[in-house]
Amino acid sequence: MPTHEKPLTFMSTGDAAALYKRSRDYVSRLARTGEVTSRRKGKLWEVERGSLAAFIEAQEVARIARAEELVNQRKIEYAK
Repeated sequence: MPTHEKPLTFMSTGDAAALYKRSRDYVSRLARTGEVTSRRKGKLWEVERGSLAAFIEAQEVARIARAEELVNQRKIEYAK
């Protein structure tokens, strides 16, 4: 039985940066370092939309967790 996988959707770093409100340099760096699925077309990088979305979501979850941990640490400090 064949699986129906979604084809990867690649977009330019400029389009991805505008869509996700990040700088083009940041998105290009993620592509170059392999932190997101990407491919190089000539001198330009393209990033896979789902991979970038997942990376940004993971970063947001980590940011919220760090903020909550900081709140808890401050509560302990101020309770002393």
